[in-house]
Amino acid sequence: MKPFDSKTKLAEAVFQDFNLLRVISRFGIFPGFGDKTIGEICKKKEIDPVFFLIIVNSFTNKRYFPSHELADFSLSQMVSYLQKTHTYYLDFQLPLIGDMIDNLCNNRNPENKKLMVMKQFFSAYRKELTDHINREEKITFPYVLRIEQIFSNSESIQGKESDYDMLTYEKEHDNVEEKLIDLKNIMIKYLPEPFDHEMVIRILTELSWLEKDLNEHSRIEDTIMIPRVKIMEVGIRKRF
Repeated sequence: MKPFDSKTKLAEAVFQDFNLLRVISRFGIFPGFGDKTIGEICKKKEIDPVFFLIIVNSFTNKRYFPSHELADFSLSQMVSYLQKTHTYYLDFQLPLIGDMIDNLCNNRNPENKKLMVMKQFFSAYRKELTDHINREEKITFPYVLRIEQIFSNSESIQGKESDYDMLTYEKEHDNVEEKLIDLKNIMIKYLPEPFDHEMVIRILTELSWLEKDLNEHSRIEDTIMIPRVKIMEVGIRKRF
């Protein structure tokens, strides 16, 4: 598939993948944009079109890698986007799935204890993902922003910054998607009757969306953020 560019009508991009509606909402863009191009909408919303295109192209095409565009936007833009994604997970997606699972379990027949096992599995996963997000918010993102500042101002790494780096982050970077796949497998392969079939399908749909979004979230961190920060770390250390 040909990557989208600034002349692509945003509606055409959305028609290719309706899940983009959830992604562009993080930029404050919602349905009702008519036939405007991506470039026109970004200009009106004061959004960096280069970064916006990296996000939507990465989301719709996992083989897309914008190597020639990586130096054209600041890491603060990326951190801001990743933080909005975290907010979406914590404030909307996880509560939504949790509520649906609660409804499924509350309407269960007494003999179907496997539904409660599924609920406990999701609760444990929700806590794990929340802990992962909190570590990034409290440690990783402030470090990334500080490194960008140090690099731009030709400062040296001092204090707490010297005790942390992207190699440490990579070692601690949990694969939070794996247990999500396990939960889907349990529901698809081993969930015994009786249960609300329509509710299970809705839950699986939302879990699949979350899995795709988390994969893209991790790919942005692994292929764009981490290499950019590592380059800055090396550049800073070479100065001193």
